Amino acid sequence: MAVHFVQLTAVRQLWRAGRFGDYRLVWPSPLFAVEYFVWDILVGLTMGLAGFALAGGPLAVHARRALLIGGVLCLVGTAGPLSGWMLVQNVAVLGYAVVSRCRCPHSPGLSGGPTIHGRRRLTSA
Repeated sequence: MAVHFVQLTAVRQLWRAGRFGDYRLVWPSPLFAVEYFVWDILVGLTMGLAGFALAGGPLAVHARRALLIGGVLCLVGTAGPLSGWMLVQNVAVLGYAVVSRCRCPHSPGLSGGPTIHGRRRLTSA
């Protein structure tokens, strides 16, 4: 995320001023390596560990499964930059952009919140 911010702000302005050779993110590049490290490895580890840390009822099972699957896909996607076959990196995108969204419908039920006898109490917003 930070790499995209830097690329869209500072690097592009430096390029327009003629003080930077090329502003595109093209593999291999140091900026893209940082980007893949964060999205593939750190996000993958975070999702996987969050999946192991998540406890709760039946809704938590779905969220835990989605986090674990998303984390594993992110980590598998690191094979793309490591091998130079960047098509494999799309597996990581599937993990953090698609699978992680599958848990969102279940997340509100995991928050605990106010309950009465095990049932959710309706509160006004």
